[in-house]
Amino acid sequence: MFNVNHFTIIGKYIKTESIRNKLYLYIMIENNKVLRIIIAKGIKDKINEFCTINETIAVKGYISTNEAHETLLQATQIMFLSNKN
Repeated sequence: MFNVNHFTIIGKYIKTESIRNKLYLYIMIENNKVLRIIIAKGIKDKINEFCTINETIAVKGYISTNEAHETLLQATQIMFLSNKN
């Protein structure tokens, strides 16, 4: 059986944060819910360089679980959708 565990989410960038050697991206989606997505260290530098708070971004990635059976969203690609002048 083929399992598909990929996602694409569009939302507003809130912040990046480091917790216990993992980097997280926080975005607010349409229903005012905040999602926490795991990102790579290299992506954090690019986000901080090119993205401002409340800018619209799209995140592609995959869904996984950890040892405590918590659902994790892991980013593989981030796209900036806002038009900068």
